[in-house]
Amino acid sequence: MVFNFVPFLWTKEGKDINKNKRKAVPVEEQFSLNLDFRKQLGLDK
Repeated sequence: MVFNFVPFLWTKEGKDINKNKRKAVPVEEQFSLNLDFRKQLGLDK
């Protein structure tokens, strides 16, 4: 398990970790989300 934060920590709104919602999610779920973000941002070709 890993923690997922909303808003995301890399956003302007997510800078204050104490104001974020967090929940434990399976590693596979978070990894898949990270891969999807990379594709959306054009980091993977």
